[in-house]
This record gives sequence, C-alpha cells and structure tokens, in this order.
Amino acid sequence: MLAYGFCAAVGTVGLFLLLALLGWWIYIHISPFHVTVGRIPGPRFYLPLLGNILEVAGGLDHVLHTFLQTWTGRYGDIYRVFLGSHCYVGISSPELLETILSSQKVIDKGVSYDIPGWDQDL
Repeated sequence: MLAYGFCAAVGTVGLFLLLALLGWWIYIHISPFHVTVGRIPGPRFYLPLLGNILEVAGGLDHVLHTFLQTWTGRYGDIYRVFLGSHCYVGISSPELLETILSSQKVIDKGVSYDIPGWDQDL
C-alpha cells in the first residue's frame, strides 16, 4: 500500500512538471515579447528560470570570452541571451551602440537603476 502511494505521488509530481514545461513552451512561442525577441539572433535553447546561464557558468574570463568572442562570432554584432528570466541584448558594434545611445526616443532608465537611498546626501 505504501508503494502505491509513493508511485501516485511521483506520478503526480511528474505530471505537474510535464504540464508546467508544456505551459512554458507554449508561452514562449505565443508571447508577443518572446516572438519579437526571437527575431534577434542568439542561442535558441534556454531553460525555464535559468535561461542560458549554464553556457556562461565559470569564471570572469570564461564569461567575457563567451560574450565578446564566442557569441559575437556566432551571432554577429547584435545578439540576445536569457540570463535567468531576463532577456539581454548584447551589442558589440560601436556603430550600432552609437545609434542607440544618441537616440532621444527612449532615454528612461530601467527599474534596476533604482537604488534605495542613492539620492540621499552622504
């Protein structure tokens, strides 16, 4: 009787994980954000919640080599990568970067720049 309960629990957890993976796969294929970002070249396979973090795992030298040489050589001057659940776009061309930085259309900073207490006098 105990073996039956264990098998039922493992089967339920497995079914839940399978449904969660199926839901994630459907989401990344119909989400407007993921469809738009999918047009930018970059690694195709990324894990839910981890992204491409396993490809850059290692020391700082490995991370810089992956970003500046491996992915630039493979995908060109502009590529996208998922680190965790966040999408980042890498730009290695000074001409492309100049176009983005000189634009007056979007000049707002992201939420990650909001540091509590940063505006207080020291």
